[in-house]
Amino acid sequence: MIATVEYLTELFWECNKVYFDNTLPTPYIELFDSFKNVARFEYFKNKKGSKKPIKNQIIKFTKNYDFDKNTIRDIMVHEMIHYYIAWNRIKDNKAHGKQFMKMAEEYNQKYGLSIKVTIDVSPFLINKETSKKIPWYLRLFT
Repeated sequence: MIATVEYLTELFWECNKVYFDNTLPTPYIELFDSFKNVARFEYFKNKKGSKKPIKNQIIKFTKNYDFDKNTIRDIMVHEMIHYYIAWNRIKDNKAHGKQFMKMAEEYNQKYGLSIKVTIDVSPFLINKETSKKIPWYLRLFT
């Protein structure tokens, strides 16, 4: 399925309940046109002393791939781990650092997920509407 804002919003609520005890406020959900990145979490830090550690949280998904539902869930939880770390002011040594990897492995073991740092997009069909935008060197791998 090609991600939609509606589906991703419902998936966020479901994942927030199941994996994060409903502790994460609903972010903005957006689609973006990317063949390189399948998803990303973006935010701004609040000033020190603010009750909320971050603001303007956005989870973005590419609209260019036709992922199965399990893959979309894994990608969503991946981005939500980034969100959880930022929201709870957990210090990590890099974007996919020790804390991120620890949480990802725990979720993989406990819930049977397959959260990874990168994803091989080659098995997934590309949205036919946007496939003409793929650079020739990526077409070989998709």
